Amino acid sequence: MKAQHHLIFFIIILTSAILLFFSSELLLPDTLKKLVFRSPQIDTIGHFIGFFILTWVIASLLKMSLMVTFFTLSLYAALSELGQYYLGFRNGELSDFFADIAGITLYLLLKFSYLKYKIFILKKIILTKQAAKVKPINTIIVGQGAMGLLWYHHIQQVIASDRQYRNNQLHLLASNKAPSLEGKVSTEPYYFTDLQGVSQQNSVHYAQINTIQSADVVLLFVKSFQVSAALDSIAARLKPSAAIILAHNGMGTLTELPASITAKHNIYALLTTHGCLRTSPLTITHTGTGSTDIGLLSGVKDVGQQQSIIALLSASLPPANYHQDIKQKQWLKLAINCVINPLTALNDIENGQITHKQYTQLIQALLKEVVAVAAAEGVNLIPCELTQTVVNVAQATASNSSSMRCDVHAKRQTEIDYINGYIAKLGIQHNIATPENDKLWKKVKNLA
Repeated sequence: MKAQHHLIFFIIILTSAILLFFSSELLLPDTLKKLVFRSPQIDTIGHFIGFFILTWVIASLLKMSLMVTFFTLSLYAALSELGQYYLGFRNGELSDFFADIAGITLYLLLKFSYLKYKIFILKKIILTKQAAKVKPINTIIVGQGAMGLLWYHHIQQVIASDRQYRNNQLHLLASNKAPSLEGKVSTEPYYFTDLQGVSQQNSVHYAQINTIQSADVVLLFVKSFQVSAALDSIAARLKPSAAIILAHNGMGTLTELPASITAKHNIYALLTTHGCLRTSPLTITHTGTGSTDIGLLSGVKDVGQQQSIIALLSASLPPANYHQDIKQKQWLKLAINCVINPLTALNDIENGQITHKQYTQLIQALLKEVVAVAAAEGVNLIPCELTQTVVNVAQATASNSSSMRCDVHAKRQTEIDYINGYIAKLGIQHNIATPENDKLWKKVKNLA
């Protein structure tokens, strides 16, 4: 309400009070007039009502804060009673002062409550509008391994708890579950243990043919050597606007994808340092917190798509950062993997043990080759900083078992072709000698 409206309303109240007073003097019986207007408490009541109205007028016209209004009018009330006491034309009463304070306080409490309610309503309106503006994202996660289930769990939690994402859809496409027909809902329990050791059971909703066709985002948490086959199995059903996100160790999968996929879809790379362990099928433990980096590998820049993806990832497992040049981040992670993965797999050791002196010379030789090949690819890596980064990661994950070591123990195929093997192949292409990476590539291949 504008200030002039407050003033008009005040004048109406004041006029009504004066008219009521005079009409009461003329119309009320003497006994009732004596009870009301000659009562010892009428002056105190008048102070309470008067300061309530005064506070309302001052706050409305001068637009002072509630706290400043309270102290200003309290000081005025105190000076008013002190003036009456010392000047002698009226008696200064402590009860009148308290009545003044009560009138001031009541108005300010009502005003404060009104403002809080108004803010609450405005926030509710804003949140409702924001939720309406956010375009729902239909996400398919491909891969039921540790990372696939970790992201499935956290995205599912966001959809269930955040009204902004309540219209999103999430499904899992597992290697051992063919997509079902529309209407045939397939679910299965999975078990998740968080960083605090608290376990819970939830349900996985498997992908149907229609959910694949309507997918906006396809997150591939599969091994690097599985990427082409996984995409080939669903590519014909994907709409052209669907974003494909590759989340695997190593590099080189993009060049293996057919033009029918790269020409139609934006391809992103996702790198994450979160730790997760799969102890049995559909049973995982979140072993370490980390961060996530994502960027466009191939396709056309789509700001709206990028913002939607990063918002969902950030809400699910923060922090998640978008990079205009994800290639630099990819090479940094590749360099780390070129050291930690083969050394832990070949020597059957935990990550932290590669920092022992016996591996120092080999690590430096491996990284020197990586730096040379990266430079030929237009990526600048600084050797001394790279060595320290590898040591830091190994120490931070000292008790962890690398994915390659786990694969060797389980007699599964490793991703060595896309790690040290990738360096060796690029070395041949650029005529750069990579003997140490080549040696580890062949040794790990022989283990499998």
